Amino acid sequence: QEEDLPTFEVSMQNYVENLSEQWQAKSPLDLRSPSFSPTNVGGCDGSPTSDGSTLEPSISIPTVARQAEQAISPGSLGHPEVCRRQCIYFLQGHCSNGDACTYCHLPHTQRAPKLDKRQRSIMQALSHQEVLALMQHLCTAKAEEIGMLKEAQEVISILTAEANGLRLPSMAEREIRALCKTLSRMSFSSLLGLVTHRKPQCSVEADCAERLSAAMERMRQDVGAKVG
Repeated sequence: QEEDLPTFEVSMQNYVENLSEQWQAKSPLDLRSPSFSPTNVGGCDGSPTSDGSTLEPSISIPTVARQAEQAISPGSLGHPEVCRRQCIYFLQGHCSNGDACTYCHLPHTQRAPKLDKRQRSIMQALSHQEVLALMQHLCTAKAEEIGMLKEAQEVISILTAEANGLRLPSMAEREIRALCKTLSRMSFSSLLGLVTHRKPQCSVEADCAERLSAAMERMRQDVGAKVG
């Protein structure tokens, strides 16, 4: 029987995170940091650094601009909460899709929280409606936390309707509290992925996953348009 959280997905997540850490370690500058500006990096243009010395520019200003422009891809929209998974090819330095890539080209500086073995077993044992009820609770809280409750309304409405009034899964209070604590540290898109990436058991579940994926994409476009 195929697992709802397949080993491939866990391995891919670990692989992407390791690539991301290597990429950031090798990068001379965090070019995508909100605080980065070519004018506040002493030494890059021959100007004095904080200690009065000068540095040979390891990267030119035009190159910085090109890299920053290429970093924005359709998959990067809504970064970091509603963007897609990091592009492994961009992290390796050779994404042939460039700014048309459907995966994220921006840095994910924090490792994504992972469910332990017991928590994975709990998630796999939950029914489709129980997962929807749990995600409705967590996605609503996450949307409020990140200030995107309006943008997330369609996603939350689908979760609410499909959960059909079901409350949170019935289990020991300690276990549900620990599970929710881990899940609450995930991004909005990662939470929704726990529904859309589940293996559907019937056409109704498959249809629900498709509608949620489409709503998530519209949310991503909406958030990206407002930021842009």
